[in-house]
Amino acid sequence: MNTPEILYLLGSGALLLLGAVHNVIEWLGGRQATPPELQAVETAMKETRIKTPGREVPLFDFMKGFSFMMGFLFMAYGGLNLAVATHALTSPTAMLVNVLLCGIGLAVSLRYFFIVPTVFVSFAGVCYLGAWLVAAA
Repeated sequence: MNTPEILYLLGSGALLLLGAVHNVIEWLGGRQATPPELQAVETAMKETRIKTPGREVPLFDFMKGFSFMMGFLFMAYGGLNLAVATHALTSPTAMLVNVLLCGIGLAVSLRYFFIVPTVFVSFAGVCYLGAWLVAAA
């Protein structure tokens, strides 16, 4: 295995791991007692219903669904990149897309999240960028 392949696989694995860890923590977090300072917020979210096409759901459930979906999409993104690694390493367009998506993910993470997703997305982006640059050299 050469350096671009290793970097590409590390970046893809980081995204897959981020999604898996996110969903495990999300699932476990839902099984723990809510801290007292957040109980009123959680109750308000559970009591606030939002209308979506075809149904009305509590805001809390809507947020949980988005959170799980984000985790699954990170897993799918990392897994899909692992599945197409051989092709992607020979496609400058695929490499550019990965670098751009990680850049967007980094911007969103810096704005809305905390250090862990920021580090994982940054790591994946640096790995994809490194794989692209080394493969092109």
